[in-house]
Amino acid sequence: MAKPKNSCNDGRQVTFSFASAPAVVIPQADGSVIVRPGRQVLREWLSSRALGQEFGVSESTVNRWRQEGLIGEEFYRYAGRRKIEYRADVVELLKVQFAGDHGE
Repeated sequence: MAKPKNSCNDGRQVTFSFASAPAVVIPQADGSVIVRPGRQVLREWLSSRALGQEFGVSESTVNRWRQEGLIGEEFYRYAGRRKIEYRADVVELLKVQFAGDHGE
């Protein structure tokens, strides 16, 4: 898996990783099958600091959200012994959760 790193214009570090979707098996009328390879899927990952900057909070607050279960396990991964990365789409999820918590 390739993981080139970039810096966005606003200075946050963004990591891209490529994952392949599973192959598609298409049964044919004569009993044979056609197998098509899966497509590459581009996912964007944010550091705790970058996610915190999205909400104007510290890395510690983001880590506390994760520990308290506000950020589900499917939205982060361990990228080393101490580094945790968050999927970029967790930003939209948290915005929806916060809007619901504050009655907006």
